[in-house]
Amino acid sequence: MVKTSCTTHVATNLAMKAGRILAAHTFADEAGDRERRDTLRCRVRAMESEATWHRAGSPEAAFLQIGVARGIVDRMPDVEEREALNRVLASVAGLLEASTGVTRESAGLAFYGTAETDAELWV
Repeated sequence: MVKTSCTTHVATNLAMKAGRILAAHTFADEAGDRERRDTLRCRVRAMESEATWHRAGSPEAAFLQIGVARGIVDRMPDVEEREALNRVLASVAGLLEASTGVTRESAGLAFYGTAETDAELWV
């Protein structure tokens, strides 16, 4: 039996690591270093996959999991369903930000969206 406290701690650690790797990924992308960017993207995908197996124990972990869900939704073929689910996930992320005071930016997870980019979903 797996203890919930252990799995929530893992998700929070993954979120912190993801924030650092996403920042390095963005830097490599902007610098035109495709090889490094691709290597880092593989690491991000591995962490995203791992994050699906753990309960969120912090706002940061929840933001990572919302970002993972948005990535899955973005690969859905039906545009209307994709847009609807992205609005739902953006709404949940917004509530989480408002109720905890933690933002995706402060968690280093703006790669998955921000309040500004979410606003575009309702236009």
